[in-house]
Amino acid sequence: MYPLNRRGVVLFIVAALGLNLSTPVKAQEFVIKDFDKRVVFRADALKIAPEDDELRKLLVQRFNEALAETTILYEEVVVGKTPLLVCHSAGYRLLNAGLGVFDTPQKRIAFLKPLRDFAMHVEELEILKKDASRPGARQLATQYRLEIDIHLLKEKKRAEKAK
Repeated sequence: MYPLNRRGVVLFIVAALGLNLSTPVKAQEFVIKDFDKRVVFRADALKIAPEDDELRKLLVQRFNEALAETTILYEEVVVGKTPLLVCHSAGYRLLNAGLGVFDTPQKRIAFLKPLRDFAMHVEELEILKKDASRPGARQLATQYRLEIDIHLLKEKKRAEKAK
């Protein structure tokens, strides 16, 4: 078997996951096709309402910037332009921004559920890569997913208490 270079590894991952690179990914939409299931993380940019106070305006702007950053970086990861590790820090910023801007347990749960699916697939990508030159990358992906799981569970408990 021939050793794969970086581009070969990316192409292998793309082929293994069935990613279609001929169709561009829309802004603010992540599409990862895995063997028998399709997971889509979709979040629209939020609008600033005229009645929003200064804090709410800043929270919305931060969320929109984090969403755009994560989208752009993930698109670059898919085509092999950016290492997947860069997506993790953007994902944490998106998680933090979402938790700040969504103010009820129901809204947070609606945000966290698809984000968790996305995090699981990012984790699977890290497992598939098995890149020995980047120790800890899989663990970082797992920590990101676990962080989302923890917040999701907390919000579900808050929603139950509120009933």
